[in-house]
Amino acid sequence: MATRLQTLISRVSEDKLIELVGSSATTLLYELGERHLSPTRLAELLISLEGEKVLINRPEVRKAVIQSLAPIDASDLAQALGLAGNNPYAELKSIKLRKNSTAFFKFLDWFQVTYWEDEEDSVEIEKASKVSTITPSYQLFDHQIDAVKRVKLALHQGDGRVLMHMPTGAGKTRSAMNVIADYFRDTHHETKSVIWLAHVEELCEQAADEFEVAWGYLGNRQVKVIRHYGAYTAADIRNSDNAFIVMSLQSAHAMAFSKRDDVFFALSRSVGLVVIDEAHMATAPTYSHVLDSLAPRFTTKLLGLTATPGRTWDDVSEDLKLAEFFDYQKVTLSVDGFDNPIEYLTSSGYLAEVTTEPIIYDGGHDLSVREQKSVSEFRDFNSSTLKKIGSDADRNLHILLKIEHEAQLRNRIIVFACSVEQAEQLNAVLQLRGVSAACVTGTTNKEVRHEAVQKFKDGEISVICNFGVLTTGFDAPKANVAIIARPTQSVVLYSQMVGRVMRGKNAGGTERCKVVTVVDQKYGFRDLGEAFTLWDDLWEEREF
Repeated sequence: MATRLQTLISRVSEDKLIELVGSSATTLLYELGERHLSPTRLAELLISLEGEKVLINRPEVRKAVIQSLAPIDASDLAQALGLAGNNPYAELKSIKLRKNSTAFFKFLDWFQVTYWEDEEDSVEIEKASKVSTITPSYQLFDHQIDAVKRVKLALHQGDGRVLMHMPTGAGKTRSAMNVIADYFRDTHHETKSVIWLAHVEELCEQAADEFEVAWGYLGNRQVKVIRHYGAYTAADIRNSDNAFIVMSLQSAHAMAFSKRDDVFFALSRSVGLVVIDEAHMATAPTYSHVLDSLAPRFTTKLLGLTATPGRTWDDVSEDLKLAEFFDYQKVTLSVDGFDNPIEYLTSSGYLAEVTTEPIIYDGGHDLSVREQKSVSEFRDFNSSTLKKIGSDADRNLHILLKIEHEAQLRNRIIVFACSVEQAEQLNAVLQLRGVSAACVTGTTNKEVRHEAVQKFKDGEISVICNFGVLTTGFDAPKANVAIIARPTQSVVLYSQMVGRVMRGKNAGGTERCKVVTVVDQKYGFRDLGEAFTLWDDLWEEREF
């Protein structure tokens, strides 16, 4: 009784079957007196010569059989293999039958061919390539790989302190996580811990979440993650060996200068590496003692992270303190052929291409002598001055019209207001005029703030007005317009505001972004490249 395969092969034309069987076998049969070889006889001969696996081993046999299938059979086979079935003959001819794949076994089942166990088979079917490219789940770009290598070298030089200087959006956090993972893996005993310090809760939460992701891919043992900031209080912080500890600078300072200072110093003895985010704040009197206690020179490593390695733009002595604090050791991006890293990161798609646009405003509040003195002394506008500027109705009209224009272009807009009151007012008017907007400030309920930020990230609202909470620790890669309604003389603050929209396409952001700045008494820094190189002369040139 003919098998299903033999029956289907016999439907191939006689001339084609003679070609597939080969002249040697057919000539031999002719010599034996078989002058007419029927398709059934030729199909039987083909299977006798090479076995049922001829259907798999020889693509030309497979294609001939497929071409001879009745339309209903071709459609049925295509359906069995999960093909679209729009053109079953063409689809079946192009299938890839890698041995032992799902399609391989389904194909055999349909033809009722029994699978054979033969390790010596030389199967003439599509073979899997022996060369493959593996993309790591926690990948670094080339400039980040170079920075990590130089940071690790610098940490083993001198007092073990170094500042990693990378523009906002260039991957400081991810690069730092690789340094931390290497530290944990290279530690030969499970006692020393790493502390991550940041001055706002958003940055703390971001670091804790990021480490959990990073260590999940890069780790080689169990490591505790201890949160000690905001609503989180780690009661067992004394038992902090082999842990990644995230603390707010405020919590660390309070612990160091309280009755719990014994806990603080016990903690310091368990630490091998301290990382401070937004490290331009390191020399503030509030925090420098904390860092010196947690990371004493020659004993504990200290890594600072910043996009702006200076505290001011017009007081060299303050900026020099920061350079001294990190022993003049700075690892920054340096790329041949580019004047500064901003140009390289932009041309490579890691940072968005920035266009700047001013809102020229000639009216409004004139600074009093007292206010001018305050700006000179504190190097920026105080809250009462900012509140006055933010209450200027004519100025706010210019800002609102610009926000509405950008919203009509379907952009995602972050507005940096002068005050809580201005942020709330702009948001209320925008909503009344049909613009999807939300407002977040330091006084906003945490759950409400989280919901508003998430809706902005998801594209449900196009504008988010804020005061004081989105300059750092805020990650919305698709935001592409920043409206700087808050005047500032701080290049640090200005760079942070601009940086919220600068993530490039190759880093999950946008190809282009726009920075709109209200120009009042002082415009500030219009070029982020200028901000990036501002303090270079304060740092000694050291190769790492």
